[in-house]
Formats: sequence, structure tokens, C-alpha cells
Amino acid sequence: MKLGTFMMPLHPPQRLPSETLPEDREAILLADKLGYSEALVGEHVTDLAENVTSCLMFLASLVHDTKNIVLGSGTVNMPNSHPAAIAAQVAMLDHLLKGRFIFGISPGGLMSDAEVFGNFKKDRNAIFLESINMVLDIWKMDAPYNLKGQFFEVTTENTKIPEIGQGTIIKPYQKPHPPIVVTAVAPHSKGVTEAAKRGWTPISANLSESCPTTSRSNWKAAFSKLQSTAIMKRSSDARPAISRLASQAKESSHAHPPPGAAEIRAFHKREFRPSGAAIRFSYGLRAQRSR
Repeated sequence: MKLGTFMMPLHPPQRLPSETLPEDREAILLADKLGYSEALVGEHVTDLAENVTSCLMFLASLVHDTKNIVLGSGTVNMPNSHPAAIAAQVAMLDHLLKGRFIFGISPGGLMSDAEVFGNFKKDRNAIFLESINMVLDIWKMDAPYNLKGQFFEVTTENTKIPEIGQGTIIKPYQKPHPPIVVTAVAPHSKGVTEAAKRGWTPISANLSESCPTTSRSNWKAAFSKLQSTAIMKRSSDARPAISRLASQAKESSHAHPPPGAAEIRAFHKREFRPSGAAIRFSYGLRAQRSR
């Protein structure tokens, strides 16, 4: 078993990003020193309490200050950007990290983000699926591109200059692409099943034990169901099936905290929101099965 961490990050909304962003960086630097294997960071554009507006940009700030920890987007909200931009930015970050990267993706769950990007009341799952398919196609094929969908279009056929590399998007450092994880907020989600069919792995919401759709017992049942299906079996070119079950690091938690959790919680003790309902740095468990 390897230990990892997920951070939204979550702060009192009146705090300034110039104060909180350096603290968020310090938290991951601490996790790296403590031997955590991976750290995933979320993003939202229209939420002052979760003020990392681009998880990829934030993770880029940690490239040269971390040594061993694998960094992950938790997640890139696919409908809120263009697939060509996502493909290029993720590939660049994967090169900067030399493969210490996990590509976390989702349709996005914050409705104010959906509204500001013009996706409110649209089928964001369909947009999400078309976007990730185009990203994977961009990484798979050679330029020029000619991808047309219902929501996006990617082409460089009219402006390509192959001799100087114009019209080509870089491919990731990891081949064929970074490991992909996808969010799920319900234990029996069809999205989890579809993700597993593609060799992607689920990352759970890190909400409290009291929430019925994210309680530990429900996620254990969901993972047991996935384990019993053929879709979780490892193919020759897929990574081992992994379950990331995030657990909120609360003062009242009955779980046994992993090594270093006490230091992390002490580091962030001042960061409890006024309600005492959440702490912005949570720890997770990453259980990796052997071949």
C-alpha cells in the first residue's frame, strides 16, 4: 500500500490567494519529505474558498522543488477548456516532471464554473467524453489534425508547415500518455464502470463520513463490485488497477492516520473553516494490486 494525498485546497473565502497559495505549496513539499507517493490538487475558477484556478499551473510551480512525489491534476475540468489546449498543457507538464504526473479528469461539479464557461444546463458528461477522446486522439495521431465533434473542432490542415514543426502538438513524456484517473461521486456510478473499461482508475470524493454517497462503507462496496468484474483485470499494456479512497483528515476521524498525518494536520490546524466542518488538507489511501 502507498500513501497519497488530495487537496482541494480549501480555505476561508476571505483569505488572499497570495497568502494561501504558498501554504498549499508548502503542504505538498512536506508530503514529499514525509514519503507520500502522490499528491493531487483540484481547481475551480469561480470559488474563493477553493482558489486554485488552474491545477496544472499550480503543479508546474512544484516541478523543481519536489523530488519523488508524483503530482496529479485533481482534476482538469474538461468542458471548461479546449481539448487542444489541455493536450498541449498536460503534455508539457508531463515533460517538466519527467513522468511524475497523473492526469485526473472530470466533467466538473461546480455549477458556477459551468455557467461562467457557458456549459450550465448543457450535457457536461457528453462534452467531457468528447473532450478526453479528442485529447487522446491528438496524442495518438500525427499532425495535421482533423477532428470534428459536436462541441469541439481540432485542425491544423490549413496552416501546417511540417519542415519547421508548425501545426504539431507535443506528445506526453509517458507513453502512450500519463495514467488517467477520473472522479466519481456515487459508489455505483456508471462512469466508474466505463472508466475501468478504459483502464482508468477512480478517485473518490473526500467528503465526510456522514455523507451517504461518499461514506467509506459505500466505497468499499463499490470497489468490491469492480474487483469482481473482468474489466478490472490487468491487460499487458495497462497499469495495475488502483483504488484511491480519500478520507477526510478530521479531528474526530476514527481512521488510523498514515505516517506524517500528524505533522500535516498540525501544519494546517489554523486552517479549519469557522464551522469546523472541513480541513483543507486530507490524506488518502492508494492500494495497488500486483500483476
